[in-house]
Amino acid sequence: MIMKPSLFAEVVCKFVFAYGFRLTLFNYIYAKDGHLRVFAWPTCQVVLDEPQAHRSIQDIDISLDAAYLASTAEDGACRVWDIVKGVSVTQLQRETDEKFGYCRFSRDGTQAFLFVSITKGSSSGYIGVWNMMDWSKLGLKKLADVPISSLSVSRDGKSLGLGSIEGDVAVILVRRMETTQLIENAHSSAVTVLEFSKHGRSILSLGADTTVRVSRLENSEWKEWQLYLVLVGMILLSGLLFLLFFKSSLSDDFWQLPMGRIQPAQTPEPEWCPPSNLDDTCGL
Repeated sequence: MIMKPSLFAEVVCKFVFAYGFRLTLFNYIYAKDGHLRVFAWPTCQVVLDEPQAHRSIQDIDISLDAAYLASTAEDGACRVWDIVKGVSVTQLQRETDEKFGYCRFSRDGTQAFLFVSITKGSSSGYIGVWNMMDWSKLGLKKLADVPISSLSVSRDGKSLGLGSIEGDVAVILVRRMETTQLIENAHSSAVTVLEFSKHGRSILSLGADTTVRVSRLENSEWKEWQLYLVLVGMILLSGLLFLLFFKSSLSDDFWQLPMGRIQPAQTPEPEWCPPSNLDDTCGL
């Protein structure tokens, strides 16, 4: 199926692939009217057409199973859509001083989370986490001193990538929600795009200054086989130290104590007898 050119005439579009399942685009005409369209791939059949999804759309993302779509607006709102039913599921609640920025679903297939960047006031960058089961808020944590300008999730779902308006790139370990690596001044202005490599060993960043950078990431988490290897090594080392301690000359040779059957024979002491019974008892 070929899309009609008139449908996208004079329109700026952004599109996101949901791992080959569907193609999602939102477009804005002139005043960024926030018209959201979802197309089935590869038939390009319209499955969701919402002319007034937001006043103006800032970011979108599709869940791993292509069942949900999250969208944020430039006015600070965030909505979640059911792609199959073609309806809005919920609108995330926020405080009066909070503004939603960018949204990403978890990618590991086991933990159903929605991550959303939040700006409080004008100088703090937070990440909020929502449970996809009931869309309840699980927590909120400050991870940057300035607003977040881009967000990405690694394919294994273990790391978050944050780009700031000052050009810094931070890698966050999801399990602890702590920064494991900070790349300062990766760009001279705001980071606009972040994307992890397939195996999470590097991260691609694009800046508003038209620069592109690939940064190598540090291995901040132990693999399971590495933990087992360390455990086996500690057991072997403990056994070796045990043998060395009991075989060492410092353990018993210092006292020169005879041990067990190798003790020298001792002459038995004569039995003492009272003077009155010397003849009968002692054989005298």
